[in-house]
Amino acid sequence: MNTQSSKKQKQIERKNNLIALSAQVKQTLIATGQCKTVNEGLRLIYQKEGHSNLKSFFEWKKEGRNIKKGEEALLLWATPKQIKKALKDKTDGQDDITTQYFPVVYLFSESQTIEKGKD
Repeated sequence: MNTQSSKKQKQIERKNNLIALSAQVKQTLIATGQCKTVNEGLRLIYQKEGHSNLKSFFEWKKEGRNIKKGEEALLLWATPKQIKKALKDKTDGQDDITTQYFPVVYLFSESQTIEKGKD
C-alpha cells in the first residue's frame, strides 16, 4: 500500500472512530443531561484523558509552541456545510438535493505541545 492511500485510510478510520464516539456521547452524556452538544461531550471525554485547552496547530504556533513529534490531533465536529447534489435522473421538475456535510476539526491540547526551541 502506498503512503498516500495509507494516509487516506487512516483518516477514514479516525473519522469512523469519531462517529462511533459521537454516538456514544449522544447515548450517555446528552441523554443524561451531562452536556448539551456532541462536541461538548467529546471535550469532556478528552478532558478526562488529560487533554484540556484545545487549539488548532496554527493557534499553538501563534503562541510560540510546537506540536510534539508523533502526537495525533483530537477530533471535533466543525460547523456543518450545506452541499448541493445534482440528481442523476431529474423527472417531474425535481431540483437538486441539498444535504449537510460535517467537516472535522483537528485540535491539540497543551500537553501535546512544547515551547519552540525545546524540541
